[in-house]
Amino acid sequence: MAEQKILIVEDVDHIRLLIKKTLERAGYEVEEATNGKEALKAIQLDEEIFLILLDYMMPRMSGIDFLKRVKEFKREYGFYVLMLTAKSTIEDIKECLLAGADDYIIKPMDRDILLEKVKLFFDNRGMGKFNTIYTSFKGEVLRTTTNVVVLVTAVSETEIGFESTKQIPAGARVKMQSNFLDRVLEEPVDFYLRVYTMEKEGKNRWKGKGAFIALQEDVAKKIRALTTRGANLHEEVEETEEELEAPEEKEFDESMAFKTKDGKIIRYGSDDDED
Repeated sequence: MAEQKILIVEDVDHIRLLIKKTLERAGYEVEEATNGKEALKAIQLDEEIFLILLDYMMPRMSGIDFLKRVKEFKREYGFYVLMLTAKSTIEDIKECLLAGADDYIIKPMDRDILLEKVKLFFDNRGMGKFNTIYTSFKGEVLRTTTNVVVLVTAVSETEIGFESTKQIPAGARVKMQSNFLDRVLEEPVDFYLRVYTMEKEGKNRWKGKGAFIALQEDVAKKIRALTTRGANLHEEVEETEEELEAPEEKEFDESMAFKTKDGKIIRYGSDDDED
């Protein structure tokens, strides 16, 4: 394992020990802190800390207070923050992401999902432990001007693969909707994703992958059922380049999207967009 380390910030001893043993068995080097103040000292003393697993509710300095303290210099120190907390409302999730968290897991944690997300931060590849089904249905990523229509090409319990005619920067956190998937899941769902890869496949064609952020357990179970039985998720709709470029306007959620991993704000549809 590389010299880069993981810092666990958790005030409950047995939970912190469980997470530590899980990560160490997977080959990671781990440090510990019991609150935000100890975490601040740790990142100042050890420049090899690459990923912080952060609880929200802690004494002395909470997780959200820690995020607010490090937001301005997080890019300079070069670490990522994965929230690991029992707080599960959309307001909690948005608050943490807006404060600078890169990803979010709702407790109680699933060991394999934790390891999958951690590995994605280290090598952008994951473990590949979850069933994946190959699909073809449309979704939309919300942006500040027009929205981006994407073709979802793969779905697993932890991530979605997609193609687009517009680049979405790696590290961006976005909200994605799909009327087709809503019908399959029998409920409307806004999926929040951390886009971790985006590669150019040809002229005006990009291929990306996004990891689910704070996927609710009931939705995760439905996706698990789909992937386990190899459901047919192919939408019989012909798409044109015009449809991909200019979908209908929808509400944009500034707090969830378009912040890259280094904290830069990307306003899609502006003159600064990359094609």
